[in-house]
Formats: sequence, C-alpha cells, structure tokens
Amino acid sequence: VNSFAKRWGYRPCDVLMLNAGVMAIPQRATTEDGFERHLGVNHLGHFALTARLWPALKKAAAGGGAARVVVVSSDGHKKGTIRFDDINLEKPGAYKDCSTPFCSAYTQSKL
Repeated sequence: VNSFAKRWGYRPCDVLMLNAGVMAIPQRATTEDGFERHLGVNHLGHFALTARLWPALKKAAAGGGAARVVVVSSDGHKKGTIRFDDINLEKPGAYKDCSTPFCSAYTQSKL
C-alpha cells in the first residue's frame, strides 16, 4: 500500500477501485504490521490505501471535477462475525477451517 501510494505521487485520482483480497489461507499468517492476513488485506488495506490516496482524490474533485471510491466485496459478510475480543484470531482454535473459501477469518474480513 505504501509503495503504491508513493509511486502514485501527486497525480489526481478520479476513481479508486478497491478489489484486492485474499481467501482460504490454510495457516494463520499476519501482515507486516501484525494483523491477521485476511483482515489486513481485505479490510484494513483498503482503508489504508484510501487514506493514502485521499489527497489525490481531492485533487481530482477540485474545481468541479468528480472522484469516486468503489469497494468490491463478496457475500462472505453474510456468514461473518467480528470477534472484537480477538480481532487477529490469536486465541487457540480461533483460526479454523481456512482451507475452505468462507472460513471465519475471511468472513470476518468482509464486515
């Protein structure tokens, strides 16, 4: 996210489409920032990229222009539950069934 935002620089951005995602990671893994990987990539990464490119979006919208942020998701949210007491799924048994597409880590990341 950071390297992309740096490469983008100060150019205006009129459309930002957030479509990156991971699913079915069999073993629990974390991002370089320490977040459970599904949550870090599918949810927090989108937020971070939008925040980093916010000045570029504002620049595109200045002077009567328009800018849009489009977030693409899945219906995984329908099965999701947020574990506020263990958001990174670190407790024993929290990270399970992740060899299947709609594991608990993935569905949580879609909320």
